[in-house]
Amino acid sequence: NIANVAWKQGDYLEARALLEDLLASAEEAGPDVAGDVFRAHNIHCNVLAALGSAEKAAESCQKAIALGLKLLPPDHPEIAMMRLNLSQVLSEAGRFAEALEIAVQATSVITTKLPEGNPFRIQALLHEALTRVNAGDLTNGLAIAQSAMHSAEQLLEKDHPVRVMAAMILSN
Repeated sequence: NIANVAWKQGDYLEARALLEDLLASAEEAGPDVAGDVFRAHNIHCNVLAALGSAEKAAESCQKAIALGLKLLPPDHPEIAMMRLNLSQVLSEAGRFAEALEIAVQATSVITTKLPEGNPFRIQALLHEALTRVNAGDLTNGLAIAQSAMHSAEQLLEKDHPVRVMAAMILSN
């Protein structure tokens, strides 16, 4: 997907334009492309967040979740990861209580469904920790971050992106 490549290369404006064209045309397509549209909304959410449009990003995340729930059960890790994206953009929009509630629920699904050494499990814990800190729950946020960092140190290579993210969170 060209939009995904543009997003990963940091060309957010190009990615946004490509995704918005894709999403507009996908609405006319049928349910056979629902999985692709779900993933496109997910990327669109990330692109809008990177461009500083938290409210629009939240809207795109909510569309992705609604579509994903037509394809997957509500306790599927992919739905939970999309909920973490929504939580992140809500936090960026200053909606901390709502962000925290969603982060806790999504992290619960991920930690239940994914095995101990899965990087997404550690990433979910880190996200919840950061959301707790942003919401003013510094004590629990730091405890969760330290636990996630311990898991990252035990299970992931030193340069793994999730382990690096854990170190950055704890250093701030």
